Amino acid sequence: VKIEKRQMNTRLFLSFIFVFILQGSFSLQAEYANQTERLDALTPDNKIIAEDLITFMQASDDKYFAWVNKINEQNLPALGDQLINDENFDWTTEYSDYNIRVVRGPVIEKTGRMLSEGKMTSPGRGDKTLVWGRFYSIDIHPKTPLVGMLHAT
Repeated sequence: VKIEKRQMNTRLFLSFIFVFILQGSFSLQAEYANQTERLDALTPDNKIIAEDLITFMQASDDKYFAWVNKINEQNLPALGDQLINDENFDWTTEYSDYNIRVVRGPVIEKTGRMLSEGKMTSPGRGDKTLVWGRFYSIDIHPKTPLVGMLHAT
């Protein structure tokens, strides 16, 4: 009788441990290998909205930088053939992946763009769970002090 009770206690204990481990594995935040997996994890309606937003941000990026380059290139002969510098770099944190682009020229002295692809919420903003998120910001600084700068997000 003692051996049967010990075996039953062992089975009960192992069952409890198994359920505890199984329960813990479901409460972990989902791990995504890349932004495509995050996009695919959205509901169909949210995925449509996210794809539209990505398209809008890319179109805005193309439009703003084409406009800035056109203004700067039109004025190159009058300004002594100053170079237009176009830099692009990436920066990664545990919260987001950033892509930064900066164009410098003779008229539009600096145009900067930051695209952030979120991986988890910032401290103090929930439980860090984030399926998908984007932030787009552009700053345009003309060389002349007679015109204000633009900051748009």
